[in-house]
Amino acid sequence: MPFALLYIDERFQAIYRGWWKALLATANPYTGLTIADDPAVAIAELVNEDSCLFWTFTPYKAIPAEVMAQFEQRFARSLTKPGSSVAEVLAAWGGAPVQGDDAANGRIGLLPMWDLTQRKDARAQANARFLAELQREFYAGTRDYLREKLHFRGSVCGSNWITADARLLGPLDKWSVATCDMMDHHGYYGGPHVGSDRVGYSVNAGERYDDACALRFDPTEAEAKGRSPALPIMDITYDGKPAIISEIGWTQPNRFRADMPLIAAAYGALQGTDGFCFFATSSRTWDQTIGKFGIHDPAIMGQFPAAALMYRTGMVAPGDPVVSVHLALADLFALKGSPVVAAASLDDLRARDVPTGATVAAAAVTAIDPLAYLVGRVEVAVGEAAAPAIIADLAKRIDRAAGVVTSTTAQLAWNHQRGLVTIDTPMAQGATGFLAQAPIALGCVRVAAGFEYGAVVVVALDGRPLTQSKRMLLQVMSEESNFGWSAPGTGLRAIASIGGPPVVVRAFSGSVSLGRADAAALAVTPLDANGYPDTSAAGAGHANAITLLPGTMYYLIGE
Repeated sequence: MPFALLYIDERFQAIYRGWWKALLATANPYTGLTIADDPAVAIAELVNEDSCLFWTFTPYKAIPAEVMAQFEQRFARSLTKPGSSVAEVLAAWGGAPVQGDDAANGRIGLLPMWDLTQRKDARAQANARFLAELQREFYAGTRDYLREKLHFRGSVCGSNWITADARLLGPLDKWSVATCDMMDHHGYYGGPHVGSDRVGYSVNAGERYDDACALRFDPTEAEAKGRSPALPIMDITYDGKPAIISEIGWTQPNRFRADMPLIAAAYGALQGTDGFCFFATSSRTWDQTIGKFGIHDPAIMGQFPAAALMYRTGMVAPGDPVVSVHLALADLFALKGSPVVAAASLDDLRARDVPTGATVAAAAVTAIDPLAYLVGRVEVAVGEAAAPAIIADLAKRIDRAAGVVTSTTAQLAWNHQRGLVTIDTPMAQGATGFLAQAPIALGCVRVAAGFEYGAVVVVALDGRPLTQSKRMLLQVMSEESNFGWSAPGTGLRAIASIGGPPVVVRAFSGSVSLGRADAAALAVTPLDANGYPDTSAAGAGHANAITLLPGTMYYLIGE
């Protein structure tokens, strides 16, 4: 099926709506509720990873002539008014004709994405506007169909995809999707992985890879130079809409995956992200070996107890808005783009044209500091007219010499030089990243890890501050791999053997202590992987000096 067919072909749209009708009318045999009525069905997403504004939209190559004819005719109709003609539109643009131009038959050709973003002339602007409006019309019409005809009670999400140019086309795509109830995006992070045509979906002997730590902004491509703070957890609020990240993962092979659950929970809360769907699980039980996209393993799902509790109960406070940009729709149609783009190079941190601590005319904002996402909320609104952008004084929160970014709440600190994030809130305290360089002192918790990299966090289970809580969870994680995994050396190196079951975790060591007067009286109970008391584990001491046992992930502190 050609990319972008759904946006233009009415026959396919009718078939597509028939699928939705059949799906939403299906009744649950146990409750009698249809999917449309079932409150457990939260979201209907209309299109997955497709767009007229992405590289896969390749006129006259991957898109058949019959489909291109529909695009050309529809494009021409959008540009001609009563009394005007296609020939007049083409003449007003000037320049050489492009493939598909056929004034006699009422057709105007479309530009490939590269030409569209490079030309930026009147023709390119009209081309971009047409595709964005085409998408928005489809999303709005399908949303109304699900709501009014099929009586779907959940939220409708348009799509989740990226574009060929995040600055120029990204905001147009988001504008088209924003006609629905909510926003979404996908994102993955992992180190370089090359050496076969299977690296996109599996891990095999003979391939080469390197580890990458998101907390240091390590490059994800073998040829990349420098570091870039462009991580999939960085979320933008568009037009005040709720937003989720419906696919996110730290891919294998990579020793540095244990930071992902805690930073997703902490910074998702800071940014106001409304939900995460971690990708992917393939069975109901623990994975027996690592997989390219596996999450049902100790480093990721093994950390969900504390991370989910921290996120879902609001243990991390939402941040203040640090960037609020108001864009004029006409400017977006004119391919003037948006200064708010999540992906940016580290060099942009020192860009002199990044305004800070001011209310600035929208046209004067050409870029924002990419570390703003780690400070607080970043907001974009699109309207008929531009409004002044509001940009906080980020210098108060970003220590460039030390490489430390502190949130507006002062609860989170991201040290991208060391590769360490600390969480210090009344009910959740801990750290993830390179832990062993020095002891970590937080409000009530002190961590002295004996293992190089991982995550340690303490959360209250009774809704009280850690200084008063009578029931707490201590959660610990390090690195994982297959038993028998072998990839000697450092840097981009060959996988000699992927090994086999079971997944093994690097042994824990060190200590954790609570700084409260009754800590010595608080019992510490080692738990097994299912959260039950582990009667086979050695004693871990009391809360004033908890010994981290080599194979224990969880500890119950208190009653």
